[in-house]
Amino acid sequence: MIEIVTKELIESSIGFPVDRGLADRISADNVEYETLNEKEFLDFMFKFSGVLESDLKVAGEHRKDDWENGWGENLKEMSEGGKYDQLIPKYHTKSNLSRINSAPVKTFTKDFDYRVNSYFVDAAVHHYCGGLVKIIEFGCGTGYHLFRLASILGEHKYVGLDWAESSQKTIEKFATEQGYENVRGENFNYFSPNYNFDCSGALVYTVASLEQIGEKFVDFVNYLLAQKPAVVINFEPMSELLDSGSYLDVLTIEYFEKRGYLKGYFHYLKQLELEGKIEILHSKRIGYGSEFVEGHSLVVWRPKV
Repeated sequence: MIEIVTKELIESSIGFPVDRGLADRISADNVEYETLNEKEFLDFMFKFSGVLESDLKVAGEHRKDDWENGWGENLKEMSEGGKYDQLIPKYHTKSNLSRINSAPVKTFTKDFDYRVNSYFVDAAVHHYCGGLVKIIEFGCGTGYHLFRLASILGEHKYVGLDWAESSQKTIEKFATEQGYENVRGENFNYFSPNYNFDCSGALVYTVASLEQIGEKFVDFVNYLLAQKPAVVINFEPMSELLDSGSYLDVLTIEYFEKRGYLKGYFHYLKQLELEGKIEILHSKRIGYGSEFVEGHSLVVWRPKV
């Protein structure tokens, strides 16, 4: 039976209410999906097992050129006076399978993955941005989340950071052509944080970008502890929030391992909280992801002043 993504689904998944504007957008989008039947689910699990036996690209510092080329492709395809849709990464359209409530589903709406992703990001940023001047995305790619947020939330200053220079070129081109005077891009490398970039007092967020640094997140966390942003929102793969008693989750965790995705981050934050260095404001397995990756668990935290 075909189902519709509703504001109630998003709210129950993320753990707090969404604002009226987002609720209206969710309703207007009419995003459709269907839970897999038994045969489809078994076929999916068989396919997943096969993928885990294949050679998979491993995340890390060595893939910088891949991301440079990836965002460069969006830049190359962006026409003069380019459209917002040209900013959306191509990985959002790789498959018609996604995950809702931690289960694989078939999708029937164009850009399903992007749309649902945007609901969660917009809900969290709107929920925590009150009274803050600056909103910063680390690992922003083309800046597509930032431009969407700027069009919705307006008056804030928005900065997108990424280690790929093609990211800054894309943001500059789109911002200039579309008149976004409050959006800019800067270069930033998770593996070697630039302490000269000031994010104190800002809302900082990441969306499936910390996943690329595996276990090498300590330098970035130390940078944030020193900078003291007002709040940090992470939508990332966190195996600590999955269920080791679920066979699907076991396969998902194995996929994280084989791809070299973020590992130990949530446990590290919990340890920092015990040491009195940070406060975790909210954490939630939201059950959303792509075909093989439940990659958007949520943790919201802030350094202790």
